Amino acid sequence: MKILSVIAAGAASAGAIFMAVRNNTEPKHLGVRDGRLAELPSSPNSVSSQTSIDEKRVDPFPFKEDLETTRSLVKTILEKRNQCEIVTESNHYIHAVFKSEPLRFKDDVEFYFDEANQRVDFRSSSRTGFYDMGVNEKRYEEIWKEYMGN
Repeated sequence: MKILSVIAAGAASAGAIFMAVRNNTEPKHLGVRDGRLAELPSSPNSVSSQTSIDEKRVDPFPFKEDLETTRSLVKTILEKRNQCEIVTESNHYIHAVFKSEPLRFKDDVEFYFDEANQRVDFRSSSRTGFYDMGVNEKRYEEIWKEYMGN
């Protein structure tokens, strides 16, 4: 019996280490390729304006005036958020990382500024776990409300 307890404890420790490493490693597939953000994982802990999966689809943000005004507004909204860090920024793209409390799980949030179509595509996905209890969709809704109110 004692050996089973040791094996179970070891497996639990290995799982915790794996999750910690994954939580602190930026995914390599992020970014924009051919006008598209990365596909979503099969787990329900993500949303995107570019997915064909109805239950994970959110609306893109319409441009406000021009590219610079739109990007500046998104950046201002992100900078006001607690536990948010902008890690990559270019003319047509922003990647931010949100940390949840109290466990400090990380979610990658991306904005692609599609100037030709006058829209901002959005993607938010958890790095670890399976369920996010609707956190990514709720984050989208909060950002959407603030963005549309300006």
